Order: sequence, then structure tokens, then C-alpha cells
Amino acid sequence: MFIKKLLKTKFFTELIALTAALYLWLVRLTSIVKIQNVNHLNFANEQNQPIIFAVWHGRIFYSVMICSSLYKYENYSLVSKHRDGQTIAAFVRKFNSKTISGSSSDGGFAALKQILKILKSKKQRLCITPDGPRGPNMKINSAIIEIAARTNSIIIPLSYSAKYARFFNSWDKMLIPRLFNHITVNYGEPISVAKKISKTEIAQHKNKLEQKLNKMTKTLDKFYSHNQVESGSQNIKRV
Repeated sequence: MFIKKLLKTKFFTELIALTAALYLWLVRLTSIVKIQNVNHLNFANEQNQPIIFAVWHGRIFYSVMICSSLYKYENYSLVSKHRDGQTIAAFVRKFNSKTISGSSSDGGFAALKQILKILKSKKQRLCITPDGPRGPNMKINSAIIEIAARTNSIIIPLSYSAKYARFFNSWDKMLIPRLFNHITVNYGEPISVAKKISKTEIAQHKNKLEQKLNKMTKTLDKFYSHNQVESGSQNIKRV
């Protein structure tokens, strides 16, 4: 009983977040990192519009480091209100990223209002896991296209893989890079969404984004000879 209570404390959440952050810094310091298609990011920055980074939930770990490197801009991450989401929130804050609490299933409306307000500034950068927080993994289940349309934001698909990696047996098949590694990061081609958009066009954009992210992720994994992560897993049980 004591251990269960301890696991739910803010102290333990912060401890886990700090440990993960220190490990991520060690990964970065001991690894060779290759960035692909940085011209896509440069193009988006030149448009003087807010940017939304779309990252699969299973590739969020190192992506936090990537987004934190964009020091010229304010960075935000959308995280779940659940306990695991709060651990992720504490983790990303270690990298000077602000957080917005909410999801499509819990607190989504309040989170949406905050996102719309934040993205009115052209200097803002928001990271969204469009298959979170419950999945199915690698399937768009969020309102990322609608958000981009209402805020005139550009969406950039973002993914990475690593030569030496641990894939967790979780719904999202989380990839954690090991130390002394080779890591490849890929910025996908920017997606612009018209402000006035039909339901059919929203569905088309979601399909386009999903296909892009999956192709990027699978290509990176194939380069490092990893087994292909299958999409469709879902987190049924919440604690």
C-alpha cells in the first residue's frame, strides 16, 4: 500500500522525469545524430506561421530533445491528464518545453481553447502525438488537422530511429535509444491546411499525414534493420 501511494506522489513523478531527462542528455552526448530534410523545417520557419510537430507516441522520447533545440521559439507539448501523461509533462519541462494538459478523451475542450490561444503567436511551436493518449498506435485519432486549419499552422511530420534501440512492449511500441548510438531524425514535408476546409478534406489530410508519418518511421527502422512496428495497438486499461 505504501509503495502504491509513493508511486502516485509528485516527488516520484519528478524523480522519474529527472532520471529520464539525464539519460536522454547522455544519449545525445554519446551519440552521432544525423538530421534528414532540415530544409523542410527551414521552409516552414520562413513562412512566419505557427508550427505543429506531429510525432507518433512511440517516438516522443528523443523528439523532446529535437524540439527543445529550437531555442528561438516557445515550445509546447500536449500531454494527457492521466498519471503517465503527467510524468511525460514533468519530463518535457526539463527541456524548457511548456505543457498543455488534455487530450481527445479527457479535458480536450479546455486544451483546445488553450492551443488556439497559444498558436495565435507566429513564434509558437507545438508538439502533438496524434495517436495518443490511448491509440491505436500510428493512427491519427486527434483533431490535429482542425487545429492547424483554425490557427493557420503548418504541420511538420517528425520521426526518428536509432541503430541500438529498446522497443517497449507497450501499446505505442515506445522506442528508447541506447547510449553510444547512431540516431537519424527526419523532418517530413510540411503540410499546409486551408482555413476553410470540408470534412472530406479533413479526412484526406489526416490520411496523408498518417501515411507520411508511417512511411518515414518504417523507412528509418528499416535502415537500422529493425522489425517493422505494426499499427493498430490500443491502450485499453488506464490507471
